[in-house]
Amino acid sequence: MTLAEGETVVCLAQSGGGYGEPVLREPERVLDDVEQGIVTPERARDVYRVSITDEGLLDESETSHLRRRPVGA
Repeated sequence: MTLAEGETVVCLAQSGGGYGEPVLREPERVLDDVEQGIVTPERARDVYRVSITDEGLLDESETSHLRRRPVGA
């Protein structure tokens, strides 16, 4: 790519590290990430232990059940 003088390239990328245990993230924020396409419902379940219904709603009961498991289990 060749840029002319004064032109700017902007690159936006999601990083990976994060902060703290994923299972401590507020379920509503994880749901927001799913709605925005940042994470899939499957990833929300596997990583954040947040259950999203097929209709795209937060399943609070199942989320509570998933989060009862010890971290690392």
